Amino acid sequence: MAGMDGGGGPSDAPPELSTQELIEQKLILFGVPQEQLQEHQEGLLIYLEEHKELIPEIAKLVLSVGADLLEARKASNKDGDSSNSEACDEILSWLQWLMFNNEPHAMLDDLERSTAGERAVCGSVWGQNDLAYRCRTCEHDPTCAICVPCFQNGNHKDHDYSIMYTGGGCCDCGDTTAWKREGFCSRHKGAEQIKPLPEELASSVGPVLDVLLQFWKERICLVEGPPHAEGDGGNSCKRVAEELTTCVANMLLEFCSCSESLLSFVAQRICECPDLLDALTKAERLLDKKAVKKLHELLLKLISEPAFKYDFAKVFIHYYPVTFGEVIKGCNDSLLEEYPLMPTFSVQIFTVPTLTPRLVREVNLLGVLLGCLTDLFLSCIGEDGHLQTNKWTNLYDATVRLLEDTRYVLSHEEVSKYVAYERPDLTRSWIKLLSLVQGMDPQKRVTSIHGEDENENLSAPFVLGHYLGVCHGSLVKGAFAPPEQHESTDVTICSTATKSIESSENQRLAKVGRVSQNSSVCNLGSKDSSSVGGLPPPAAWLILQCLKAIEGWLAPGIALRGKLSFLDASSSDPHNFMALLEEPLTSNKGKPNINIAEVNAKINEEPRPGDIADIPESFSSSVQDPDNLMLIDQIGLPHPSNMAGKRKMHESSNAADTQLHPENAISYTMTDGSLLYAHPDSRIEELGIINTVGWPHVVFDVSSQETSFHIPLHRMLSFLLRKAMGKCFGEDVKPGHCSVVQTNEFFSQVLRGCEPYGFASIVMEHPLRLRVFCAQVRAGMWRKNGDAAILSAEWYRSVQW
Repeated sequence: MAGMDGGGGPSDAPPELSTQELIEQKLILFGVPQEQLQEHQEGLLIYLEEHKELIPEIAKLVLSVGADLLEARKASNKDGDSSNSEACDEILSWLQWLMFNNEPHAMLDDLERSTAGERAVCGSVWGQNDLAYRCRTCEHDPTCAICVPCFQNGNHKDHDYSIMYTGGGCCDCGDTTAWKREGFCSRHKGAEQIKPLPEELASSVGPVLDVLLQFWKERICLVEGPPHAEGDGGNSCKRVAEELTTCVANMLLEFCSCSESLLSFVAQRICECPDLLDALTKAERLLDKKAVKKLHELLLKLISEPAFKYDFAKVFIHYYPVTFGEVIKGCNDSLLEEYPLMPTFSVQIFTVPTLTPRLVREVNLLGVLLGCLTDLFLSCIGEDGHLQTNKWTNLYDATVRLLEDTRYVLSHEEVSKYVAYERPDLTRSWIKLLSLVQGMDPQKRVTSIHGEDENENLSAPFVLGHYLGVCHGSLVKGAFAPPEQHESTDVTICSTATKSIESSENQRLAKVGRVSQNSSVCNLGSKDSSSVGGLPPPAAWLILQCLKAIEGWLAPGIALRGKLSFLDASSSDPHNFMALLEEPLTSNKGKPNINIAEVNAKINEEPRPGDIADIPESFSSSVQDPDNLMLIDQIGLPHPSNMAGKRKMHESSNAADTQLHPENAISYTMTDGSLLYAHPDSRIEELGIINTVGWPHVVFDVSSQETSFHIPLHRMLSFLLRKAMGKCFGEDVKPGHCSVVQTNEFFSQVLRGCEPYGFASIVMEHPLRLRVFCAQVRAGMWRKNGDAAILSAEWYRSVQW
C-alpha cells in the first residue's frame, strides 16, 4: 500500500491488490498464521475456534480494509464506484462467515427451510404502482392493504374488497394491529408466532453484527461532519457511506426474508446500537436516492417487529419537525420530495391503534404535529392576521401531509378522549390554528371593470377546510365521549373549570392534580362529574372556547391591525405575531382588550404539574370591562366607562326605545368593518357581544364589503351544537328518560348563559352572509368578478365540512 503513495510514474506502481488479498494481508499482520489463510474464510474460522475472544477485533480489522481501499483510490485518482461496491460485498462476505461460523448461504437456506410455512407476518414491500388488495371487511383502517398472494391464499368470500395500485408501503397480512385475524392468509399466523433465534446462533451473529452496525453508523455520521479541507474528501466519504448502506441493507434484507427469527434479532441489535436509528433516519438528507430507497425498504421490513416499530417511531417523531422546518424555511412543496421518510412511514406508525396512543402520551406526538402546523401557518400570515393564500399554496402539499397525519392520530378513540379529558392545551392549540384560517381569502364584488385575473388557487382553501373538518369530527367525538375510563381527578378538573369554581381553596386543591375523596373539590366534581347541562364537561368547555374564539375574532380587529402595522412580515420572526396575540390589545383609552381567541397554550410541551390548574382558571366567565370585548365606534354615545352614559343606558330598557331614540343605542365596530348596534341593556360586560340581550342590528353589505367563505371556527361550533342538541333533545336521549336540559334552558346551561338573541344574531351573521353571497351569484350580481365567485359558491355547496 505504501508504494501507491510514492512519487513514481504509473509504470512504477505495483499491481493493485484485490479486496480478499488486502484482508488476508491485514490478518497475517494481526497474527493469523499464513498457512491457515490459504483456505481463506474456512482457515480463519479454524483459527478462531481457539481464539473466540478475538472475533470482534477480527471483524473491525476486516472492515478497516474499506478505508484503506478508499485512500489508495484517492491517491491513484481512480473513480471506483463499481469497485467500491465489489469491495464492500467481499468485506461483508467475510463478516457473514464470522457470523454464522459456516458458509453463509448454506446457513440461511437451513434457516429458511426450518421456518417454511410458518411465517408470522408477510411484510412484502411494494414499489410504485404495484397491485394490492383492500378489504373493508378485514382492515382496521382505510390505509391497510395486503399483497396479491396473501389475498389469494385467504378467505374473503362475500367481503367488500377492491384492487388498488400502491404508492409504496408493505403488506399487512399477519399484523393484528392492521388486519383482522380471520382475514389472514394460510401462510401468516400473526407476530406472536415469531420464535427467538437459537442461542448458539445468536451468540455467534451478535458480536460481529454489533461491530458492523457501529461501523455503519460512523460512516454515515462522517458525511454529516465538518467539510473536509482538501480535495473531495467529503465526496469520497459520501460515496463510501452510500455503497456501504446499499450493501448492508441488501444483506440484512436477505437475512429478514430467510428467517423472521433473524429479522427480530437484527431489529433488536439495531435498536441497541447507540444513535444508529438517528443516523438511519437522517440518512435521506445525506445520501443519494438509490441508497436511501434501499435503506427505507429495510426499515419497512423491520417495523413488522413491534419493539422496533416503537423505538423507530420515537426517533421518527423527533426528526419530524426538523424535516418540516426545512420545507417551511424553503417555502416550497417540492422540498418535501427530498424527504421520502415522512410520507412513507407516518402512515405506518400513526395508524397503529396499539402504538399511537402511547406515542401521544409519552413523546407528545400530537403536540409535535400541531407545532409544525402552527409554524407553517405563521410563515404565511399577512398583516391582517390571516393566511395569505398566494403564499400558503406554495406549502399546500406540506399542509395536507400534516393534516393527514393529524387525522390518523386523532382517529384513535383513545387519543381523542385523552385530548378531551387530559390535554385541553392541545384543543386550545387547535382552536388557535382555526383562528389563523378564519376569514382568509375574502372576496369583494367588482362593480367597475370586469375582473380578468383568475385566482388559480381558489380551491385550495376549500380543501383545507375539508381536512380541518375531518379533524373536527374526531375532536368532537372525544369531547362527547363518556368519562368512564378516565380517572375522576381529570374529570373533576374539567368539571370545576366549566362550572367556574370561585373558591380559592378549591382551586388550590385542584392544582395538585390528585385530590382525596373527602375534599370539597372532589365532592363537587363527583356530584355531576359526568355532565354539565346534560353534556360531558369537555364538550361544554369546547363550546365555550369556540364562542370565545369567535368573539375574539370579531371584537379586536381594528386594534390588532394597528399593532400588526408595526411588524415587517417579510423580515420579522413570524412567532412575533403569536406574541402579539398573547398580549392584551389596547384601545385608545388605554384599557386592555380581549386576548384573541384566548388560546395561549404552549404546543410542544407536556403540561407541567401546575398547567392543568392554570388552563381551567381561564375558563371562568368573570365579569369583563366592555372594552375587553369590542371597540366602540366614536360616532355612537359617550364611552360606557362614563358614569353618566351608564346611567342613561340603564334608563332605557326596550327595543322600541332604541328604534325611536337612536342616540340611546351603542355602535360597535367588528373585525370585518361592519357595525353592530346593540340595545343599551345588552349585558356586554359579562360575556361580550355574543351575550347581547336584545336582537342587535348588524350593518353589513355583502355586495360592497369583503366576504370570506372560510370560517372554520363557525363550522366547529355548529358541529358541537348539533351534537349537543342531539345529546339533550334528539335521538341520543335514552327512551323513557327526560332530558336533563329543558328546551328553554339550553342557552343558560349548555351555552353558559348566552342570550338567544345575541348568540343567534352574532354567531349566525357570517354563515348568513355566505347564503346571501350565493343567492347574489345565482342572480348574476357577481359576473364582473369572473369565474371566482361562481366557483366559490360551487365549492361551498359541494365540499363536505
